Amino acid sequence: MTTVPLSLLLRPAARIPGEVARVQQAASALGLEPTATGRATISCRVSQERFAELFGEPAIAVSARAPGRSDAGTPGGFAEAVLPVPAALAEWVESLSVTPPATRH
Repeated sequence: MTTVPLSLLLRPAARIPGEVARVQQAASALGLEPTATGRATISCRVSQERFAELFGEPAIAVSARAPGRSDAGTPGGFAEAVLPVPAALAEWVESLSVTPPATRH
């Protein structure tokens, strides 16, 4: 099963170790699997089914694109999208978005 990658931008007050752990726990309780943390972000992944339940619509799949004459192509994944922050995360999370496929250079 392919999972949808998400990025949570933390509010400034939540960018401390104890608060980051609380956000990770709250995200896990919603069915989001934290995969990495940065100074101001938490990366997560979620099943396509849970994504649709949480946000009321499916994630939009993006097909891989082979290298062309002027670029290195792109891997498949999901279209970038800014999503509503679930109420359970609103205290700590400023914005939530689908992470688009990486750009190859």
